Amino acid sequence: SGGVVINWDGVAQQGGYLGGLGIGADGSILVGGAYEVYGQGMGTDFAIAKLGADGAFDTTFGGSGWRVFHRPDESPGLVIDGIERLLPTDDGGAVFAGHYQLDHGDDGTSIELVLGRVGADGAMDTTFGGAGNGFQPIAAPTGTWTSYATGFLRQADGKLVASVSYTGATSSFLAFRTDADGALDAGFGDGGIASVDMAPGGVFSDSSALALDREGRVIVAGMAERSSPLYELAVLRLGEAVQDKIFVNGFDGAR
Repeated sequence: SGGVVINWDGVAQQGGYLGGLGIGADGSILVGGAYEVYGQGMGTDFAIAKLGADGAFDTTFGGSGWRVFHRPDESPGLVIDGIERLLPTDDGGAVFAGHYQLDHGDDGTSIELVLGRVGADGAMDTTFGGAGNGFQPIAAPTGTWTSYATGFLRQADGKLVASVSYTGATSSFLAFRTDADGALDAGFGDGGIASVDMAPGGVFSDSSALALDREGRVIVAGMAERSSPLYELAVLRLGEAVQDKIFVNGFDGAR
């Protein structure tokens, strides 16, 4: 038999969840997700592990081959952090798209989008993001309760693009683009965030997949419920200033 089991700190009855996987230029394997470091059912922290091409832990990464961590403005304990998607970086580290729990005081909490970057040693890259801590929160539409990245890609120019599934007062296709260091790209959508209702007058639409076409344009796909209970495939191409809706009327090519 073969394969590797990542049991993080080896404590029984604490779950680990895989969200993203990437292969580095040197053949290294990077995996990201979430881990119940505080105990079963007590929330999760971000988790990243790095292995060599042979499957052995790279102990130069975090001292053990893995790291479990949370944002510096979060207190250890019942938090809900995790990584959905991960991309290796040229220096042997990784950039990731994930979520974290934001406390609104008396108004409760929400699950918010966040990007982050770690170096080859597993430490947060403080040159990434606007706060000097390696993280870059991304604001979701007002009234959003939960937000999760469903796709995460790097363009040829180094810009980062993510598609998002969210729940809240509205429901639309959502994507955002940043520069290589996490700053929202003002040339994309509305200040870096594109939100398009693929079921206008209908029930909801939700983006679940992301790709780049041969020209490097962003393609977002998902579902649209224009009339209950019919779910349809919806595909959206995002340009600098043009949005092309494809298949919104089924598979007849109407736009």
